[in-house]
Amino acid sequence: MYYKGPNRYVAIKNQYMPKSRQDKRLLKEPRPHRRMAALSIRALVIALVFWAAGEAGAQPASDFDTDGVPDSADNCPFVANADQLNTDGDAQGNACDTDDDNDGLPDTAETRTGMFIDPMNTGTDPLSLDSDGDNWDDGTEVASFRDPTNPASSLDASSGKLLAPDGAARDEFGSSVAISSDGLTAIVGAQSDDTAAGSATVFTRDDKGTWTFQQQLLAPGRMASDRFGFSVALSSSGDTAIVGAFEDGTGGDVRTGSAYVFIRNGTGHWTFQHQFIDPKGEVGDKFGFSVALSSSGDTAIVGARFDDTIAGADAGSVYVFDIALPDGDGDGVPNNSDNCPETRNTDQLDTDGDTQGDACDADDDNDGVLDSVDLAPLNGFVCSDQDSDTCDDCTSGTFNLANDGPDLDGDGLCDLGDPDTDGDGVLNSSDNCPATPNTDQLNTDGDAQGNACDTDDDNDGVPDTTDAFPLDATESVDTDGDG
Repeated sequence: MYYKGPNRYVAIKNQYMPKSRQDKRLLKEPRPHRRMAALSIRALVIALVFWAAGEAGAQPASDFDTDGVPDSADNCPFVANADQLNTDGDAQGNACDTDDDNDGLPDTAETRTGMFIDPMNTGTDPLSLDSDGDNWDDGTEVASFRDPTNPASSLDASSGKLLAPDGAARDEFGSSVAISSDGLTAIVGAQSDDTAAGSATVFTRDDKGTWTFQQQLLAPGRMASDRFGFSVALSSSGDTAIVGAFEDGTGGDVRTGSAYVFIRNGTGHWTFQHQFIDPKGEVGDKFGFSVALSSSGDTAIVGARFDDTIAGADAGSVYVFDIALPDGDGDGVPNNSDNCPETRNTDQLDTDGDTQGDACDADDDNDGVLDSVDLAPLNGFVCSDQDSDTCDDCTSGTFNLANDGPDLDGDGLCDLGDPDTDGDGVLNSSDNCPATPNTDQLNTDGDAQGNACDTDDDNDGVPDTTDAFPLDATESVDTDGDG
């Protein structure tokens, strides 16, 4: 076998020697002979390769750590781990992974004591991404100077990260994102969820800024590799969503792509509304690669990145669609935003703000008393007096016979209906301190307030709290200190 290199040596059985005259003659032979020699050498090389391959095939698979798992399939080839346990689903098994749960904290720091000391002694579980169950992974909490073992020490939910409720390795949660105009609804795509069938998850934020999972959206008839969730969009209100699936097989195995529209009703439940498919139906158009919605949610645009047009192959295009939003009661307000979808109410009046319009709400003021028997169905503090204590049963804003208003003297009668609020035996109508017990009704300065509730008993302009002689209008300072 000839080795053509700077030193012009020939390699024979791994030993090198200078070229012989015979070698030189060979190189000087006519071209056909040189060509035949080269072919012979190539044949020999090919034969050696096949022989080596056969020898290798005859050898047992390598298993360096002798755990019964061949190195080629062993997630810890140098550490015995027959069970191949791999909590976080990465390329390394727990036996050799320094971060088993992939939370960014080394297993040596996650001491599983349940008490956070410092970043090197976190007290967290090395096999749990979120030890305290507050929807924030342990690593993020430690990095943000929070206690990862205490849910009360969670991060500010209005600024942080959201996690998929069923998250798994390589889901690609976060492939796409969108948020409503008011910032209270968010949608997150996970194009590789469930063997790339894909999913989209909706979260909502309350008035305290806390995000919570609302619902996971899935394509009807979903199949592996559809890539549903590669693109997402929301209407301004957040009640209409569109999700792209650019590898969706709309015609058997023909992956032309599609886009799905979902609608949220007044109770917060999402339902599938419509599927847009590639009008041309050509494989590889990647229809659904990008999506967007108008503010009202009644117009959608869907991108087909590799659509062939008159401009040329894979020139790309965008399709515009009208979304026919259902309006069951015909009041001009689509069901997804109608607070009474089965009762006409164009004004959408909702006195108590409970998402049910007055037109279909049995308790408009939400005081616990049905409108049909409520004396003031639009006033939450007035409803009835079923216990006949002359105090409205909804004085506190909610129907409650046992506590339908403050009861200062604890006699069982609410103050509004109690003739002697302070229970001192003097009726309110003649009591100079109706909210302060004062049977004697003492009133030094003769004004409308008795001493028990008067802040200046002698009416000398000096508050009793600083008046040395609170019952003597001629004196207020004790200059000689004789009292």
